[in-house]
Amino acid sequence: MVVAMMVTTTLLTACTSAPAAPIQGLPGQAPAHHVFLFRHSTNRVILYNMGDGTEVKNGDQPPQTFQYQFPNGGRLLTSGDSEKFGFKLIDRTNESLTTLLELGPREALFPVVSSDVNHIFQRVGHDERGAPTSAVLMSWSGTQLTTLTELPASAVRGAILGDRIFVTMPDPVDDSSYLLASTSLGGGDLAVEQRGLQTPRLATWRGSLVVEDTVPGSAAPLPCDYHCTFREDRGDVLALAPNSQGDLTLTSVNPSTSASRELARGSIIDFTWDDTTTTVYLDGSTKEVEG
Repeated sequence: MVVAMMVTTTLLTACTSAPAAPIQGLPGQAPAHHVFLFRHSTNRVILYNMGDGTEVKNGDQPPQTFQYQFPNGGRLLTSGDSEKFGFKLIDRTNESLTTLLELGPREALFPVVSSDVNHIFQRVGHDERGAPTSAVLMSWSGTQLTTLTELPASAVRGAILGDRIFVTMPDPVDDSSYLLASTSLGGGDLAVEQRGLQTPRLATWRGSLVVEDTVPGSAAPLPCDYHCTFREDRGDVLALAPNSQGDLTLTSVNPSTSASRELARGSIIDFTWDDTTTTVYLDGSTKEVEG
């Protein structure tokens, strides 16, 4: 089945003026010995004091304002109010927050999937009552968003494999999801590839599509109900999940064998890694783990 969608050439161009700090309650520049982190438990960027491991508040964000990042993290994220909108595309580094683009009234922007060279978002339009009226996939070039293809509904997750984009949609018939694929990264018609998915989560692993948290040929599904970051360069998946103590556990999982190793547990905020070490940021402390 092919879902024919008209491809438009809508462009949204980056901000050129000097705006205020992108996220209310946070500065645009982090003070010395502070970094911006993404608190996974609340979907919000915070300012973190590296000296004592505390969150620094310069005022509260509005209660319905949240930030949204790609499943594998990265610098690009969006921020907006689920009721009042005001969505922005933001570049986040450890030291700074910079507004790249401001969306129009009643428009929302959500990250779908990114790779080294492609950053795919969905823009969702709403009517005056706040009900969604349109959804389109858009590609960020570094200076503007360009529409790739229209969507039959809001996408839930996405993946890039080769020169194709895959997205999952909620099935209006039941509680399952279905998988759509484009003919190319340039957009075009979307074809239904699979129905009856029990989870909408998508990823890729070493040239294969990961559907329903299962790497082809693996021993068991991955524990990705809460959050997973796929690290192909390290040969593992970082799975963040609630535990019986009421906080979070970060686990390194080998997707082929299902062998796992706990890296940290507690009030985990965020995590980063370099060539040899994974750094876990918690309320009150940081922890460095080999691997």
